[in-house]
Amino acid sequence: MSRTILNRLAQCKDHAATLSELPKKRARQAHLRAFGACLREMRGERSRQQISQRLQALGVSLDESTLVQYEAGTVWAPDVGALVGLAEIYSIPLQSLITLVLANRANTHAESWSDLLRQAEDQQSNAGGTDVPASARRIAELESQIAQYKALNRELQDAFGHLGAIAREFVILEGGAPVAQPKRKRKRA
Repeated sequence: MSRTILNRLAQCKDHAATLSELPKKRARQAHLRAFGACLREMRGERSRQQISQRLQALGVSLDESTLVQYEAGTVWAPDVGALVGLAEIYSIPLQSLITLVLANRANTHAESWSDLLRQAEDQQSNAGGTDVPASARRIAELESQIAQYKALNRELQDAFGHLGAIAREFVILEGGAPVAQPKRKRKRA
């Protein structure tokens, strides 16, 4: 395994112990649907082969067929090394993946992984004495992202405005007829 994964594993010994202490046997019908849905969503447009190759590069041996089982939710006790590698590839906190697996094992009927994860994090934060629930923290994160997107949108509009001015000057310099400027909407204060 690569040094990065070994370091991440060392940081999460308590979670690894929690996963390994859980019984591997399960009821025949129980599946980790929410966990599988999370993995499918995080994979996005990338192929399972690409993810498997990235895991191999990180030193984690997980083939495509096993990844299919993970995404289907049929693996009751996912390998901790695989979870570390998937967290690294999908850029999500390892603790969130482990929390999701544990919460999904406790509630096998859950379909929405984001709701299940938020509920589990709320329970953990309440147990730890934190006053701010995970759902409120998530709302604050989303509001921050929206503000960033709005600022980026303003920058893009300014850049396109400058690009339009340059294009009009180019047309004039090349001997073409001046292009009428589009009417701009007035900004509301």
